[in-house]
Amino acid sequence: MTRGNRRFMATIIMILICIFVWLVVFLPAYEKIVYSQSTIYEYDDIDPDSYGYEGYRGGASVPVLDASDPSQEVTHNVNNYFVLKINAKNLEPLHIYRKTSYDSNYKTYETSPFKVFFLRTIEGYAQYYMATLESGQQIPVLINDRVVHIPHSGEIVLPIGSISTDRNLLKMGNEKLEDEWYINTINGFERSHEIKQFYDNRTMVAAGFWVIACMGVIIGLIVIQVRTKKG
Repeated sequence: MTRGNRRFMATIIMILICIFVWLVVFLPAYEKIVYSQSTIYEYDDIDPDSYGYEGYRGGASVPVLDASDPSQEVTHNVNNYFVLKINAKNLEPLHIYRKTSYDSNYKTYETSPFKVFFLRTIEGYAQYYMATLESGQQIPVLINDRVVHIPHSGEIVLPIGSISTDRNLLKMGNEKLEDEWYINTINGFERSHEIKQFYDNRTMVAAGFWVIACMGVIIGLIVIQVRTKKG
């Protein structure tokens, strides 16, 4: 085997290794496992002036906004923190995505599901859903659906959230949105110890795969070269 052929083979193998690492380490939504095992907070544990608890699963004492109750509506008078209980069929994906990290520009949105499919395996992206309450009110809900499983039907309880405003979302939504309110269910989870530890572990696993694979390729090429010279 010539040197050129060995280089070509090494390049192809490296590309295949990158694809393998992405498919095994980054593509699966392991964040759902992290969320399912994350801390459950009671209402008294939540500091109303802190964003550190939002995004976690709520305990029995956290107020519930039941979308199936005709008397329930979303107003600024709603509790600072609550969980939204709603039938999944009443959540319509708007295909408007926003980064979940706190240092990101909240005015920056992504509307291509195909682009987000690849981007969100590396960094967090949440999607806006239109929630329809039994009262007839409609309000967007920002959900990281790579963390929270949204089934096709059936009642679900979303993470602890709060009412937020976003004038830029109003411009993005065109006629689908009536005002700038939305329910934010993502704040805080990206700051949690669980998700930070997950990101660190994922990076280490990917690096380990890469180092071991590269060493294997180098050793394999050396063996091929030695055998070629002997031959």
